[in-house]
Amino acid sequence: MVIDLDPGPGRSVVDCCRVALLLRERLGADGIETWAKTSGSKGLHLYAALRDADSRQASDYARGVARELERAHPDRVVSRMTKADRTGRVFIDWSQNSAKKTTATPYTVRARPEPAVSTPLAWSEVESAATPEDLAFTLTDLAARLADHGDLLAPLLARDAAAPLP
Repeated sequence: MVIDLDPGPGRSVVDCCRVALLLRERLGADGIETWAKTSGSKGLHLYAALRDADSRQASDYARGVARELERAHPDRVVSRMTKADRTGRVFIDWSQNSAKKTTATPYTVRARPEPAVSTPLAWSEVESAATPEDLAFTLTDLAARLADHGDLLAPLLARDAAAPLP
C-alpha cells in the first residue's frame, strides 16, 4: 500500500511528517507496519506490505483511514482531492493504490534544478525533521546514506512484513 502525503499551500514536508506519525500510529493499531520515504518533491510517501489485498482493497482501506484522520484533525488533514480544500493542510492521497496511478519509486531522481532523490527515511528522521532542508537529498547524498543506514526500505520486502487488512 502507498499513501502519498502532499502539503497544500502554506504547508511543507515537515507538516507531512506530523501527519505521517499520525498515520503510523493509526495503521499500527490495525497491525500494519509502515515505512517512510521522501517523494523527492514536496511530500512524503508511506509504504506498507499487505497480504491478500488487491489495489482496490488497499485504496478503499487507505481512503477510510484518510477520512478518519480528516475528521479527527480537520485543521491539519484533508482526504478530498479538491485542490481548493488543501490550503493549510496535508492531503492524504489514498488513490495512489490504483493500478492506473504512478508513484515515484525509492531512489527515483526527480527533474529539478537541484536533482532531488526520493529517499527512504528512518522514523527518527521523520520525528525530528524541523525544516524541509532536513529531508532534502540529492544523488551525492545517497552513497553515504546507504553506507551508514543500508536500505531503510529492505524490511518492507520481508515475508513477515505483510499484514492483512482488517
